[in-house]
Amino acid sequence: DLASVPHPAEVRAPREFLFGESNARFVVEVAPEDAVVFEAMVSGAPCASVGAVIGERQVLLRLSSACLVDLSVEQMRGAWQAGGNQDFA
Repeated sequence: DLASVPHPAEVRAPREFLFGESNARFVVEVAPEDAVVFEAMVSGAPCASVGAVIGERQVLLRLSSACLVDLSVEQMRGAWQAGGNQDFA
């Protein structure tokens, strides 16, 4: 859920969360049992849990209750290979 992403007040559009260029943003995958230790390691820095890895080959991005992306990995790969010019409708 992108609503959890720490960001400056002027960054409002979801595309800025997803594609903004910054050398200070990282996505880190942490096992659930290690979350407390990881969060302690980065205390003082903007940090939030924004999702979970599941067994499905699906990417689902939300902004609060609005679904922004709900695509299979195969659909995403196809769009990338087509240069981003793929229509998912």
